[in-house]
Amino acid sequence: MLTTQYRMNEVIMKFPSQELYDNELVAADSVKDRVLTDLSYSTLNSDMGKLSLDDGPTTGKVEETEETKYPLIFYDTQGGDFPEDEDKALSDAESKLKPLLGSDSKSNTYEAMIARSHILSLIEAGVKASDIAVITPYNAQVAALAAILRDDERTADVEIGSVDGFQGREKEAVLVTLVRSNEKGEVGFLGEKRRLNVAMTRPKRQLCVIGDSDTIQKGSPFLKRWMEFLEANADLRYPDVGEHMPS
Repeated sequence: MLTTQYRMNEVIMKFPSQELYDNELVAADSVKDRVLTDLSYSTLNSDMGKLSLDDGPTTGKVEETEETKYPLIFYDTQGGDFPEDEDKALSDAESKLKPLLGSDSKSNTYEAMIARSHILSLIEAGVKASDIAVITPYNAQVAALAAILRDDERTADVEIGSVDGFQGREKEAVLVTLVRSNEKGEVGFLGEKRRLNVAMTRPKRQLCVIGDSDTIQKGSPFLKRWMEFLEANADLRYPDVGEHMPS
């Protein structure tokens, strides 16, 4: 029996429907084609921040750009230029966080920088920061993302969290940073279908995946199929390290 869902653009829905719902998910007509450029926000006209009796509601539309017009984007970091962070001596701040992060938690600073660049592009096009979330399976990556997003007032309202912590939630745009990128093809618990299903099904209008397809596809047949799906159906991007470093 088909089940109608009222959250996701149908491109975002397609892979989880195939893999986890026996192709029984269908997108309602009201959501199946929606993208970020359909968003509009009501604002108030003001002069130098002071409202007057002549002020009235206006509508702010999200600009159509390469970052806003696609429902599914994949930044494929294959090639070894975006490796996961090596185990290193911890700073005092990191040492205090270690009990919370978990001894086996992983991070990838490069992927965090790509996420930051994409988020800033969405915000500059008119998407509210509070309508964006970036999630990851790893608590150490949550900390890495917080370190680069919380100190910038433009991105301070972006929600940052773990995949598990975001269960039952939704946002207009969701970025997922997969973290694992190594020569051995080690992916840890990324192969857990149910956990990744949560990550894939949180966005309404855009899912942006950041990950190393060379590493991820080695983790399991399920992950290999997901990477193949993204390569065939997402707007595929091969980032350059220098383009995403803070200026």
